[in-house]
Amino acid sequence: MNEPLFRRFAVGVRRFLSASGDGSATCPIPIDALAAKAQVDEGHAILVDIREPSEIAVERIPGAVLLPLSRITAGASLEEAGGKAAIFLCRSGARTNLHARRLQRLCVGEIYLLRGGITAWKAKGLPVAKGRN
Repeated sequence: MNEPLFRRFAVGVRRFLSASGDGSATCPIPIDALAAKAQVDEGHAILVDIREPSEIAVERIPGAVLLPLSRITAGASLEEAGGKAAIFLCRSGARTNLHARRLQRLCVGEIYLLRGGITAWKAKGLPVAKGRN
């Protein structure tokens, strides 16, 4: 397939899917690991890990709120955000991208998706902890 044509098509689909009823864009914003760390360190955002308990048991980002995707129900909300932006993460970013609209409904404020997930976080040399504690 023609790559530029495919990219234009993908952008159009994303715009269509991200439009709310009033025509404004509502999709979460991708954010890289260093920018996410800065937002958390400055107290503007919290990290929300949507991976499952078995994955979190292997490694996690210290201080991240743990909210496995399988436990998010209809009507759920993320009260831990407390008015801060929420930065959602998974292992590679695929699940957060796939479930972006579902995650968006959890918060009232700004929503971000950690581009590359915990894998990108580690690649930048940012801290991870082994195990749940």
